[in-house]
Amino acid sequence: MVNILRDILDEEIRPVYIFSGDDTYTKRRLEKEIEKKLIKKFGNCSVIILDGKEDSPRKIIDESSNSTLFASITLIIVKKGDIPLADENFMGFLERIGRMHSLTNIIIVETEKEIKKLKSFKIDTPYENQLPAWIKKNLNSKGKRISDDAANLLTFYCGRNLFNITRELEKIITAYPDKKSYCIEDVKNIAGAHKRDDIFGYLKALETADEKKSLQLLENLLRFGAEPIQIVSMLRWKLQQMITARALMKKGLDEKEIIAKMNLRPYFYRGFCSRLKRFTIEKLLKNYDRLCEIDLELKTTSTDKFLLLEKFTFQFLTG
Repeated sequence: MVNILRDILDEEIRPVYIFSGDDTYTKRRLEKEIEKKLIKKFGNCSVIILDGKEDSPRKIIDESSNSTLFASITLIIVKKGDIPLADENFMGFLERIGRMHSLTNIIIVETEKEIKKLKSFKIDTPYENQLPAWIKKNLNSKGKRISDDAANLLTFYCGRNLFNITRELEKIITAYPDKKSYCIEDVKNIAGAHKRDDIFGYLKALETADEKKSLQLLENLLRFGAEPIQIVSMLRWKLQQMITARALMKKGLDEKEIIAKMNLRPYFYRGFCSRLKRFTIEKLLKNYDRLCEIDLELKTTSTDKFLLLEKFTFQFLTG
């Protein structure tokens, strides 16, 4: 990723850039840097943003062919470019202007898929195990440092969303401007609002039978300070919800009716009933009884809390 950034920013300006991959954050950053390079070279730059889903390939070609009276050069950025890139005329247009030596307009096309006919820069979001290093480099560029545990915690809170990570880093720097190095407590104090989503992620992983993800999220929740009693409480709430929905399914109600009857938000429960088909009411009730036993053990014994919840997770997923 670092090499791609350096290559793009160090080379001569191209007439055409294709940015493929899922890393929207880095694409936006590169577009800003290219705009700065154009301003530095030409004195000014006009920017036009187009949408590949809303604007036809013909319109994009026309906009990219026009010159402006108000700037020496125009930067055209096409977001959601998969549709125009499937158009032969548009591809032919890009190939033609890509061979031009004189720069009048620069076009950047964002796409999820890698384009084989034209050179594209593949820009993917780092995997979760690469994010702590990404966070450290981000802070190092600002003259700051962060501990390994703190970087891991921020990764846990924000996942692979680079916009969220960057936003939280800015908040931490603003909150502690005089600090040169940040620790895990700094991240907890400023970015802790994300923890709620991690609990729901664990519940969703159980619901979708994702064993690897559910165990990883459980380990991270406990590692970074979530109370086992709180996790059990959320599990009980989720199981009550699942038991009620499964009972209504047995009565013949469809998903829309169940969501309305249970007063749930449709957006967050799309496909809920399909996922529930793998559970019988008997299995759900059995797991609910196990949770009640775990709740009692947590309050009355010194048993390893992670082992208790890990065992429950395995039993929930395997029956």
